[in-house]
Amino acid sequence: MLKSLLPMSLLWARRGRRTSQPEMRIPGYTLHEELGRGGTAVVYNASHKGKACAIKLMKANPDADASARMGREIKLMRQLSHSGIVGLKDWGEVQGQVYMVMEKVDGETLRNCLMSRRLTRPEALRYCEQLLEALSYAHSQEVMHRDLKPENLMVQRDGRLRLLDFGFSRNVHQNTFQTLDSSVAGTPAYMAPERLMCINTPASDQYSAGLIVYEMLTGEPAVPAGLDMSAVITKQLQETPPSPGTLDPSLPGWVDALVMKLLAKRPEDRFSSAQAALDFLRGYSEYFTLQP
Repeated sequence: MLKSLLPMSLLWARRGRRTSQPEMRIPGYTLHEELGRGGTAVVYNASHKGKACAIKLMKANPDADASARMGREIKLMRQLSHSGIVGLKDWGEVQGQVYMVMEKVDGETLRNCLMSRRLTRPEALRYCEQLLEALSYAHSQEVMHRDLKPENLMVQRDGRLRLLDFGFSRNVHQNTFQTLDSSVAGTPAYMAPERLMCINTPASDQYSAGLIVYEMLTGEPAVPAGLDMSAVITKQLQETPPSPGTLDPSLPGWVDALVMKLLAKRPEDRFSSAQAALDFLRGYSEYFTLQP
């Protein structure tokens, strides 16, 4: 069974859609309007001492799996402090409900950005660099994201790309293999082949990143929208998408090589690490203007 939780991107993507006021009170914080809700949690626009934040509050009487998942998310996010990752500011429990206080980002999701316009090549390569940098850092802290997709990336108004939503994250040493009766958590259209076979590895994040970079460069997803689940799984397991260079012959060969290596079906055929992919990209930095 493929699970789906409330994505943290809803903190921004649904801004203003809901106006209901929260009944819960969290000491030290003012909860404003509800921004979104899923099966296990509700997200609120909030503030603390006049500063904006977002609070993800677990619903009352959660099941054991949901509680463990949110506890794991908090534990892993406590390890992370990087400019390319939306930060966890606080956490706690009130009336038996666990909550997370997240940094508020002024911007839009990469998905909204891709829907509104075609990225320029320098933009796509800068975002690729920033994604790989954040990913390399997370892996260095022994954290796998496991749900990379445009909805879980924020583009700030200053052009910085930031990674969020570690709801499906795992320690790199934890549950490297899941039994076949375990749930496969994530988004199939952005999921590495081995993850669909219940195997988790940091290289799986590389594959997902490759799918995002492919979409940024070509304007089209490698796995077309609208396919049924069996067709999506077949594409991920058996079919290699046409290289970006075949869709845009003006694309430099090294860009093709980068993307297609990230999208190798076997984990061992990808880069040795996200840092190695980042180093490869930065070797061609003259092709795009790096941002601080």
